[in-house]
Amino acid sequence: THGATRKIITEQIHDLQKAGSSLVLVEAALHVETGLYRDFGGLIVVHIDPEIQIQRLMSRESLNREQALGLIAHQIHVEEKRQHADWVINNSGTLDDTQAQVEKLYENLIVD
Repeated sequence: THGATRKIITEQIHDLQKAGSSLVLVEAALHVETGLYRDFGGLIVVHIDPEIQIQRLMSRESLNREQALGLIAHQIHVEEKRQHADWVINNSGTLDDTQAQVEKLYENLIVD
């Protein structure tokens, strides 16, 4: 499915740029895993303290600790993703903290 997804994303980006969009953000959990990030002008990685990640995952998905750790173990470690990042957002704090980082990054992106 990654090939089909890549084609759709590429077409949508092209359409948005043709319509005059100067900034297009594509959200997907597997950009680094699939290499899709290489097709873009930059990569934003959102990271979180591992213990907070576990607790939030357990709460959101009604999982026990072992199940949450199992899901996390199937992902590329965030430090590896950060090596490819052009920008990093820390999601370990409050929603307001994260939103402030996103807004600051957005302001910087639209100025460039």
